[in-house]
Order: sequence, then C-alpha cells, then structure tokens
Amino acid sequence: VLAHKNLFYSDLNFHFEKLVKAMHPGAILVHLGLNEIKANRPLDSITRDVKVFLRHAHKQLPGVMVVLLAPQPSPSHKKYSKSLKALYQ
Repeated sequence: VLAHKNLFYSDLNFHFEKLVKAMHPGAILVHLGLNEIKANRPLDSITRDVKVFLRHAHKQLPGVMVVLLAPQPSPSHKKYSKSLKALYQ
C-alpha cells in the first residue's frame, strides 16, 4: 500500500518506477486531480498528466487495473466543485 498526500500526477509520472512500479501493485487507485486543482493548475495540464500516468501504468504494468477516483464531496472541496466537474467531463 502506498499512500501519499499532496502529490501531483507530474510527481507520479517522474517517479513512476520508484513510487508505483516498485510496489508491484495488483491494482492502482488514485484520486483524480484535486491537488492540481487546489494549486490552480490548468485543466489541460492536469488532463495531459493523467494521460501520461495511464500510459506509464499500462505500458510498465500490463494487466494491472487502474482506477481513477473522484474526490468525495466535502465542504472543504465546495469551492473547487466547478473545476472538478470540468475535469471529469
């Protein structure tokens, strides 16, 4: 089990071998973009980084299921709801 708070997809991409592949996961569960949205990263940048992450996962860990989790509704996320909805489109 690997749990990191405040990582961006760009961090996961850059350190994929060490942070993800080395764990020999049976499945990968990652939250979708809340850290990036809180940091005011552009949606196209977030989308690009998520796609790169998925390419890494499918190429380097064939057969491993990747699940992108939407952040749970929370009062602390309310001000980000519009950006989150746009990201999920």
